[in-house]
Amino acid sequence: MWIDDVAVYEGTSDELPPPRVAAIDPDKLLAAEPLGNERCVGLKLRRSGTPDEDYILFRREADINCGGVSTDASVCALAATPDGQVSRFFVHRATQLRWRETPLFRCAKPVSASFQLSAQRVTGVVESPEPTTVEVFSVAKPLRVLLNSKPAAFSLDPVVRLCRIALEKGRHTFEAELSR
Repeated sequence: MWIDDVAVYEGTSDELPPPRVAAIDPDKLLAAEPLGNERCVGLKLRRSGTPDEDYILFRREADINCGGVSTDASVCALAATPDGQVSRFFVHRATQLRWRETPLFRCAKPVSASFQLSAQRVTGVVESPEPTTVEVFSVAKPLRVLLNSKPAAFSLDPVVRLCRIALEKGRHTFEAELSR
């Protein structure tokens, strides 16, 4: 498996198209490492100019458990620094996501969600087909949480550092300002 701009191919290296490195901006060059097992197939990507690693995984028959990622999502993507800190993630039809045994996301019912995590804030979007409860990783206790730009009630599990909030059916924006 290899990457040619944005197309993904399966096959052998003998079938590679001619390289086009000279025509590609060096900031967009990728190094790709195939990931996969009987549960999933995916790639670990490294971009030039950043030490971060991006993971893209697709579920096959069972839950994904590969490359440090564990989830029941049908599709999952996350970006992690070399020291293991996750800066962003995406899940489609998921109730949980773990990175190297750290829970990043839990939900009572399957949802699609995308979050960015930093020391100052957690932001994200959740699409829920029905009312549910969502928990997302937070490095510190939130000072406040906004749901759809309005203050929202939340709780925090201090042991696993998951911020919990109830959601109605629909698309929701989430923002947590973290204590310093």
